[in-house]
Amino acid sequence: MLTCPICKKSFKPNPPGRGGTTQRYCSRQCKKESWRAKWRRDPTLVAEKAIWAKAHPREARDPAFKWRYGDPKREIEAAWRKRRIPLTYVEYETLYVRQFGKCAICGVKRPMNGLNGLHPDHCHKTGVMRGLLCVRCNTALGSLGDSVEGVRCAQIYLEEARDDEAKS
Repeated sequence: MLTCPICKKSFKPNPPGRGGTTQRYCSRQCKKESWRAKWRRDPTLVAEKAIWAKAHPREARDPAFKWRYGDPKREIEAAWRKRRIPLTYVEYETLYVRQFGKCAICGVKRPMNGLNGLHPDHCHKTGVMRGLLCVRCNTALGSLGDSVEGVRCAQIYLEEARDDEAKS
């Protein structure tokens, strides 16, 4: 049996939930009252929260904001890790600047990220980063097996087709 620090009632705690936390208060009302008491004891908390809420209006309105949206840079890095791409967001930004925001193959300028942005290209065997590519070039390279032989075969095919068109 435990004693509630707010109302001093004895109560039997519920079993620990996720994270292994134990129940300290007999009811939700007592828990809310403990928070109210904390805020009354320390008025700087109220001022700090007001300043933060003014600087972050979207997050202040939606308490689940971080859970829903999170930090986009961290989410992008997590997606790269899931696909075994050895790259941090800072390294991505460096590559983007080094390539002047252009695809390494076709040279078309693209936004930094998003569906139409530049995507990291890496060797699937060694894991070495090769550069940033647009979706079309990245898909084409993957379709050709990420091999020089595949690209040469495609080049020969296109040259033969061009020669056949010129003859007719």
